[in-house]
Amino acid sequence: MSMSATQALEWEKQALREVLIDQTPRFLIWEPIENVMVLPASSKWRPTPQLTNHMAKLGWQIEQRKTGGSPVPQAPGVLNLSMVYPWPSELELSTSKSYQLLITILELWLSNYGVSVETGEVKGAYCNGAYNLSINDKKFIGTAQRISRSSTVNSKINVAVLAHAFILINPNITNLVDAVNQCYLQTGHSEVFSRDAMTSLTEHTGEVNVNYNKLANDLYQSAQSVIDKHLGII
Repeated sequence: MSMSATQALEWEKQALREVLIDQTPRFLIWEPIENVMVLPASSKWRPTPQLTNHMAKLGWQIEQRKTGGSPVPQAPGVLNLSMVYPWPSELELSTSKSYQLLITILELWLSNYGVSVETGEVKGAYCNGAYNLSINDKKFIGTAQRISRSSTVNSKINVAVLAHAFILINPNITNLVDAVNQCYLQTGHSEVFSRDAMTSLTEHTGEVNVNYNKLANDLYQSAQSVIDKHLGII
């Protein structure tokens, strides 16, 4: 489960290529072993030498990913769900529907621990978006996705969805927010984010000892259950 963000991002790319061919869903639950600022692959967020060197001095590597719209800090204490699944041709494809599948998975998973969440933007939170999951108006989970289509195979175009969620279990949230603010400052963006807009599972529940294996296994089961139902497997 623990791995480098580089390995996880490579897994996502490979899984997306494979699912477009074999239409079989794939899931990865992982926790980063190092501090990595993941930038969206866009001209707005170029990993310049100046930015890379500055973040390295603060203890952060730089990676890029073709999902999301703003930088995401990955660090120990952040649990990630990465999944790639086919979209059945008989179902209407929409961004909101695929996001709702991801939210359903996360809500099902959290129900194991009696945790309820809200969906929507949170003022002052980094990587803000309409599909944040929050607890008491504090961001707890961020989500992103990418929809890809294959080349025509026997007059059929396969569709696959890469979806992922970063879940704050017990990271040093102050360090995450400070790193994002430094990233914005070094790239000439004016936004400043607040520690008070973020929370974690342990901060909410008061639990000190975290069983990551149970959290990961429960999350895997929730993801597989929801996606199997979506695909009509069960």
